[in-house]
Amino acid sequence: MKKYIIALSLLFPMFVSAQGFDQNLYYGLRSNESVKELQEFLTDKGFYSGPITGNFFSLTLSAVKKFQSANSISSTGYFGPLSRTKANELLADSGISETEIVTEEGTTTPAVVSTPKTTDDVVNSLLEQIRLIQQQLTLLKQQQATLEQQNQQIAQQTQVIQQQTKVIQQQSETVQQIQQQTVPTVISTPSPAPVPISQARLDLGFAWNKIESIVATGWNVKQVYAQVYGDNGEKLKNIQIDITTPDVAQNKSINYAREGVYDGVQDAFWFSYYPRTVGIHIITFSVPALGLSKSISLEAKQYNRIIPAMKFGAPVLSPKTIEINYPYSQSITEIRIDCPDLNDSYYLRDVSYKIISDTFSAQDVNLSLWSGNEKLDNKIPFSGAIPIGSSKNLTIKMDSASKSGKFKLSISVRFFSVNEAAENPDPVYPNLGKEFILSNLPITTAEIEVK
Repeated sequence: MKKYIIALSLLFPMFVSAQGFDQNLYYGLRSNESVKELQEFLTDKGFYSGPITGNFFSLTLSAVKKFQSANSISSTGYFGPLSRTKANELLADSGISETEIVTEEGTTTPAVVSTPKTTDDVVNSLLEQIRLIQQQLTLLKQQQATLEQQNQQIAQQTQVIQQQTKVIQQQSETVQQIQQQTVPTVISTPSPAPVPISQARLDLGFAWNKIESIVATGWNVKQVYAQVYGDNGEKLKNIQIDITTPDVAQNKSINYAREGVYDGVQDAFWFSYYPRTVGIHIITFSVPALGLSKSISLEAKQYNRIIPAMKFGAPVLSPKTIEINYPYSQSITEIRIDCPDLNDSYYLRDVSYKIISDTFSAQDVNLSLWSGNEKLDNKIPFSGAIPIGSSKNLTIKMDSASKSGKFKLSISVRFFSVNEAAENPDPVYPNLGKEFILSNLPITTAEIEVK
């Protein structure tokens, strides 16, 4: 190859100017004399402003691209035949001869140069061209060796990767085989023991009419019962129950149930509550041993007293005649006493009368009080105690008279309540309640004639 190049060079002698560019320059060259000449040329043309080092790096590369762009050459940064030709033309225009003209296809056209003066000049020129070609061949061999070395490294890396890939594939196949051959072990987790649900409860209710209201009289009482059931649903009879009410004085604790059936309720804890104020009363039962608590509400209504009324039970508004010597007691009048107040109970305390007459006095007649066929006392005034309930019919009779005449009978009756504490206790019945005088008393009969 070298001989061929030398032969061509001899056949087509070229004359190289000291200032012409006769080799291709490219990025990466170091300490290169031709690069220095290129840097000086680009500096002279205003494309390069860096130091003259002979190193073809970024500053020189940028300057070459600017030179190529300014001269309509593809801006690759590679200082090849087209770029060298243009640079040599510019040098020739400045009075410096070119070495040669090279087309982009690589064909070389000998430049028109002046004839060298001596044979030594021609030989020296040819030797210089050979030297430059040898440098280019050496550089190409170095680049080729570098590429071969890089290709060898890539091949080695590729081989290593292939080996690793093969190992991974083998390991994956081994894992799959193990998974197929291995029967998964099912570990049974014991189920937690069920937590027993407590059946403990507390039931509350009212006795008698079961209604949740009462008239607040101070003596009216409401019976409340509680039934307690344990964790297993069994009824408990001996356990502490704490009772809280709006009236602190009535708070208490109960420890024993009343066994048997009472008002339709069996084996219950009973509590008597007396509401003394109007409004909603909340009664709370608590069983500390079981952690139970439950409340029941009671409405206490306003109490309006209805006093018993007395009236005549038989028509006595017309005059009545009584025989003076009749051997039996004769009825003078009947009295009916009505007690519509269902929140209170009354007793008939005593019955008194007054004779209204110009000729008769209380000593002239003997009167007695009867309840049906039962004589309550031998004479009036009556001072006993008779329970009334809701109503009572009484009869006043004349047992005898000492003379004839006419009179009217004015009758008064007193009652007392069994529920109220007595302000003035009766000496005979000290534990009974306060007495009341009826507002419609006295009542007076029509005229009665004794003859």
